[in-house]
Amino acid sequence: MTGSETLQRHLSKLAIEEFLEYRRFGESIGLRISPNMILGLPGETYATAMQSLRFFHRLGVAMVPNVNITYPMTRYYAEAVARGELSGSGWDEVVAGAGLVGTALDRPAIDRIRRRARLLNRALRWKKRLWRLFGAEYGRAAARKLLRAREAAPERGAPVL
Repeated sequence: MTGSETLQRHLSKLAIEEFLEYRRFGESIGLRISPNMILGLPGETYATAMQSLRFFHRLGVAMVPNVNITYPMTRYYAEAVARGELSGSGWDEVVAGAGLVGTALDRPAIDRIRRRARLLNRALRWKKRLWRLFGAEYGRAAARKLLRAREAAPERGAPVL
């Protein structure tokens, strides 16, 4: 799951609106829905990674980004070999390229994103504690606001929180 509509469409997975609807339904029956953020997906930039972190933070979801590994025998692996980013020589190459294949990211950028995620998670813990003092839960209103905004502007490129 990513907070970037462009990347989410490229992944051919759940649209952001669908995630928000499923999350709302799941929580209405008592489930806690927590997405998994994968850092370094093909097409990822520092800006899209930060957009995803802010998106999940506003929803009240603590995020520890996992780094994408381009596994052999997948579409992304075949594309990386065709582009010359991987030679297809084995697992050492795959592990060394984790989070870097098909992206505009480098190791220092991945480290900065992870540090930023830790800071946002720390702030989120405090926000949740403060909101609980007033009998509310942080992130619920943001999800409702985002759904309303996206329903009002049906084009797929609508801005995300």
